[in-house]
Amino acid sequence: ADCDGCLQRRAMVLSYQQSAVEGLLRSRTCLCIFGRGLGVQDVLLETFRRTLADGRTDERHAERVVILLNTSQEEAELLSKRASEDPNWAGVYANLIVVGRDLSVDDRAAAFARGGAFIVSARLLVPDILSGRLLPDTIDGFFVNHAHSIGELSADAFVLRLFRQATERGFIRAVSDMPDAFNRSTAQLEKVMQRCFINQLEVWPRIRKDVQDCLQQGSVQPDVRQLTLELPKSVQDIQRHIL
Repeated sequence: ADCDGCLQRRAMVLSYQQSAVEGLLRSRTCLCIFGRGLGVQDVLLETFRRTLADGRTDERHAERVVILLNTSQEEAELLSKRASEDPNWAGVYANLIVVGRDLSVDDRAAAFARGGAFIVSARLLVPDILSGRLLPDTIDGFFVNHAHSIGELSADAFVLRLFRQATERGFIRAVSDMPDAFNRSTAQLEKVMQRCFINQLEVWPRIRKDVQDCLQQGSVQPDVRQLTLELPKSVQDIQRHIL
């Protein structure tokens, strides 16, 4: 898809983002690392939407469960709001459910039984899986947000371990937009991929040709302006004394 007019239509996915979405959908397990500011949320939402849309056309997956992990309540509500405003989500938005602590255990179990896409904390999922309220073989797969922050002893890693130990079927697709976080310790990237049970890696830095070709088109060039504000005299005096 061409990038012309992308900024005027928030719902439109950029060409390199669409390529990343296609790569994620082709892979059963994949970690996709983006440079900062390249729209990882757009990729996540579009991949989520495509997965839901594919499920609607396949009766075998009509009541399957897809889960997004490692997402705060605030970000979950923001993602849900963006999806509700995106015309591409028409027809599937009703199946996107943000699960909070206000939802009772019985209501969660009933929601899982109906199927859909859930943004839910791993801390809520652990007791649901261990108690049998959510069976791993009813889960189509997991999306992992902010994959760089998945710790060895985290609840998210435990949920993925329970899922993969119960079934080899199903996907695990992870995204991150903090490449620097994978350099903080020895073999950090390998450790994160092991914790997420992922064996494929895709990297989308700003220098990648697909990204440059898209961002260098005239319609998406950033308008950069430098504003210099003169400090009040009282603030200048404080700054002078501090320095």
